[in-house]
Amino acid sequence: MASTIQRKALVHETFGLCVLLPKTHWRRAPEPGGRAKVVLNGTEVELTVRSEECDCRGTGVHEHRFLALPGGVARPGDMVTVEL
Repeated sequence: MASTIQRKALVHETFGLCVLLPKTHWRRAPEPGGRAKVVLNGTEVELTVRSEECDCRGTGVHEHRFLALPGGVARPGDMVTVEL
């Protein structure tokens, strides 16, 4: 069964246009570096999962995962719908 999330597109300094993948959805996507076919705003596309280590809360290093978006599908700040 597919899972749908709505996220705001953002620009990451390392891998460009992307959406943050909530930890609750990690099991639906491949490990970082892997590719996944998803439905993005109603169109099937293949995205790459990216990750970074972070200490944004100051409580220790943890991981953030992102879905790197292909060019032309959204602009930074646009809401996108992703079905995993």
